[in-house]
Amino acid sequence: MNKYLMFEVTEKKPKTSVWAIKNIKDKEQIGEVFWYPGWRRYVYQLHPGVICDKSCGEEICQFLGLIMKERELRKKKVQRAENMRRRRR
Repeated sequence: MNKYLMFEVTEKKPKTSVWAIKNIKDKEQIGEVFWYPGWRRYVYQLHPGVICDKSCGEEICQFLGLIMKERELRKKKVQRAENMRRRRR
Protein backbone atom coordinates (compact mmCIF):
# COMPACT_ATOMS: atom_id res chain seq x y z
CA MET A 1 0.00 0.00 0.00
CA ASN A 2 1.27 3.41 -0.91
CA LYS A 3 1.68 6.02 1.79
CA TYR A 4 1.35 9.21 -0.27
CA LEU A 5 0.07 8.46 -3.77
CA MET A 6 -2.68 6.51 -5.49
CA PHE A 7 -2.91 5.53 -9.14
CA GLU A 8 -6.28 5.49 -10.89
CA VAL A 9 -6.95 4.29 -14.43
CA THR A 10 -8.40 7.15 -16.47
CA GLU A 11 -8.21 5.63 -19.95
CA LYS A 12 -7.97 2.05 -21.21
CA LYS A 13 -6.60 1.51 -24.69
CA PRO A 14 -6.24 -1.83 -26.52
CA LYS A 15 -2.62 -2.34 -25.47
CA THR A 16 -1.92 0.39 -22.89
CA SER A 17 -3.62 2.48 -20.21
CA VAL A 18 -3.34 5.94 -18.69
CA TRP A 19 -3.34 6.45 -14.92
CA ALA A 20 -3.90 9.59 -12.87
CA ILE A 21 -1.39 10.09 -10.06
CA LYS A 22 -3.31 11.41 -7.07
CA ASN A 23 -2.34 12.61 -3.62
CA ILE A 24 -3.92 10.21 -1.09
CA LYS A 25 -4.60 13.00 1.40
CA ASP A 26 -6.92 15.16 -0.73
CA LYS A 27 -7.32 13.05 -3.93
CA GLU A 28 -5.92 15.91 -6.03
CA GLN A 29 -4.43 14.79 -9.35
CA ILE A 30 -0.76 15.76 -9.49
CA GLY A 31 0.25 14.04 -12.73
CA GLU A 32 -0.25 11.03 -14.95
CA VAL A 33 1.38 7.80 -16.08
CA PHE A 34 1.14 6.92 -19.78
CA TRP A 35 2.79 4.85 -22.52
CA TYR A 36 5.55 6.72 -24.35
CA PRO A 37 5.99 5.02 -27.74
CA GLY A 38 9.37 6.60 -28.48
CA TRP A 39 10.88 4.83 -25.47
CA ARG A 40 8.51 1.81 -25.59
CA ARG A 41 7.74 2.12 -21.89
CA TYR A 42 5.49 3.77 -19.36
CA VAL A 43 6.56 7.20 -18.12
CA TYR A 44 5.14 9.78 -15.75
CA GLN A 45 4.62 13.50 -16.04
CA LEU A 46 3.82 15.68 -13.06
CA HIS A 47 1.70 18.80 -13.35
CA PRO A 48 3.58 22.14 -13.28
CA GLY A 49 4.39 23.30 -9.77
CA VAL A 50 4.13 19.84 -8.17
CA ILE A 51 6.91 19.17 -5.70
CA CYS A 52 7.79 15.60 -4.68
CA ASP A 53 10.33 14.17 -2.30
CA LYS A 54 12.20 10.87 -2.49
CA SER A 55 9.30 8.88 -0.99
CA CYS A 56 6.85 10.04 -3.64
CA GLY A 57 9.40 9.40 -6.37
CA GLU A 58 9.95 5.88 -5.08
CA GLU A 59 6.20 5.17 -5.09
CA ILE A 60 5.98 6.32 -8.71
CA CYS A 61 9.03 4.21 -9.69
CA GLN A 62 7.57 1.14 -7.96
CA PHE A 63 4.30 1.61 -9.84
CA LEU A 64 6.12 1.99 -13.17
CA GLY A 65 8.06 -1.20 -12.46
CA LEU A 66 4.85 -3.07 -11.62
CA ILE A 67 2.95 -2.06 -14.75
CA MET A 68 5.95 -2.74 -17.00
CA LYS A 69 6.30 -6.20 -15.49
CA GLU A 70 2.58 -6.87 -16.01
CA ARG A 71 2.87 -5.69 -19.62
CA GLU A 72 5.83 -8.01 -20.27
CA LEU A 73 3.95 -10.98 -18.78
CA ARG A 74 0.89 -10.27 -20.97
CA LYS A 75 3.13 -9.96 -24.02
CA LYS A 76 4.81 -13.32 -23.27
CA LYS A 77 1.42 -14.95 -22.76
CA VAL A 78 0.22 -13.71 -26.17
CA GLN A 79 3.46 -14.88 -27.82
CA ARG A 80 3.10 -18.35 -26.27
CA ALA A 81 -0.49 -18.61 -27.51
CA GLU A 82 0.58 -17.58 -31.03
CA ASN A 83 3.41 -20.14 -30.99
CA MET A 84 0.98 -22.88 -29.93
CA ARG A 85 -1.38 -21.96 -32.79
CA ARG A 86 1.49 -22.10 -35.30
CA ARG A 87 2.58 -25.52 -34.08
CA ARG A 88 -0.93 -26.92 -34.53
CA ARG A 89 -0.98 -26.00 -38.23
